[in-house]
Formats: sequence, C-alpha cells, structure tokens
Amino acid sequence: MRNTFYIGAVGKTISTIQLSNDLSATVLRYLRLQEQKQLVETQVKTLDAEMQRLKGRIVAKLNISCMAMGEYVTMSESRRFSIKAKEAYEAP
Repeated sequence: MRNTFYIGAVGKTISTIQLSNDLSATVLRYLRLQEQKQLVETQVKTLDAEMQRLKGRIVAKLNISCMAMGEYVTMSESRRFSIKAKEAYEAP
C-alpha cells in the first residue's frame, strides 16, 4: 500500500522522500485522529446549539424579568443556655 502525504508547501521543486513503515503508520494515525476530532467538534457544535435552544425555552418561560437560582444553605442550630438567680420568695 502506497500513501502520499503532503506536509507544508507542495511544488515540483520539492524532493519526495520515502517514509519508513513506522512513520507512515504514525502519519496515518494522525490523520485518523484529525478526522475523529472534526467529528467530535461537529458533535460539540450540535450540542451547543441544542443547549442554546433549551436555554431560550427556559428564559421564555421565566420571562425576561425573572431570575432563577438555586441556593445551598448549611443549617446549624444553637440554643442559648443561661442561669439566673431567683429572687427570694415573698409572702403575700
């Protein structure tokens, strides 16, 4: 199997070199990864568009003047403990 790869400027004045099998395999792997990356980038763009669409639906339901937010609170309880001296008992 013979593959021709062009890297950089291609012209008639540039000499051709023969790649070793391991370097040829490396270049083919690089090209496959490049294709996979392009597919993933297309999927990311599709997901971003869907997220924007859903965000638009959420904003439309909340109206422009509303803001939704979640609040995380840590609850703690404390009780006040005090001792007071009782006044002496007075007879009626």
